[in-house]
Amino acid sequence: MAAPHVAGAIALVKEANPTWSNAKIYGAIKTTAARLKNDEEESIDPIVQGMGLIQPKQAIEAETILYDPQLTFGQIDDYSENRKRKTIIENTSNKTKTYHFKIPYKQAGLSWKLPKSFTLKPHEKKQITIELRVTSSQLKKGVHQGWITLNEQGNTYEMPYLFVNKSADNPKAMGFEFSLKPFSDDVFTYRLYVTEPAQRVDIDLYNPDTLVYERRLMTKEDMNTGVNEGQLKKSEAGESGHYLAIVTVQLADGSYESHQTMITIP
Repeated sequence: MAAPHVAGAIALVKEANPTWSNAKIYGAIKTTAARLKNDEEESIDPIVQGMGLIQPKQAIEAETILYDPQLTFGQIDDYSENRKRKTIIENTSNKTKTYHFKIPYKQAGLSWKLPKSFTLKPHEKKQITIELRVTSSQLKKGVHQGWITLNEQGNTYEMPYLFVNKSADNPKAMGFEFSLKPFSDDVFTYRLYVTEPAQRVDIDLYNPDTLVYERRLMTKEDMNTGVNEGQLKKSEAGESGHYLAIVTVQLADGSYESHQTMITIP
């Protein structure tokens, strides 16, 4: 049910702000999403909740928009590595705003280099760079994730981050998403996160009840570390239904890893 909720929210924001670009609409929805917590009031991991709960009204009225607030730094292979990610911040209001990052809790093995306090005039955009230095020997192997907080005069904006510290046990493909493109009934979009460069990725569909092989959904080559996105025509996706998708990743060294998830083709 995630896809129709997102499509509905996009439609509401587009109707209220018809001159906004798609990137601006997506940014507004992500920026204003509410971070989800469990019963113990602890934040649910970013890899599970993404940006959080969509809030259409807040997205429509957003006075600050982060165009790409999800920070994926890939896999750390060496003893020490620096990774940089860029994002754009826009002040959509009619007043000047000053922003500053909250210094993250100090943790052995992690060192952040964040922009100093900066000011944006009304409707001004600014590209910023966020730098992370990882000393792998000081961290546990596996997935590391958390949140970076941007403050602005009583308002806070959460930016989830994720990286993988070198480990043979890590899943090599995670979070395969497949849904109809908003405002379209014949084009699908997909998102697949890989933790290291892949020579080839095959996605095969199986009957979830009998586990009988149905067909190959898609094959992609030379996928980069991080989020890989694309589109697929409905004619290429094949017959509608619920499927068990097996994602098989061929790594640079020729070895294979697999990941499974459920998808629905409307």
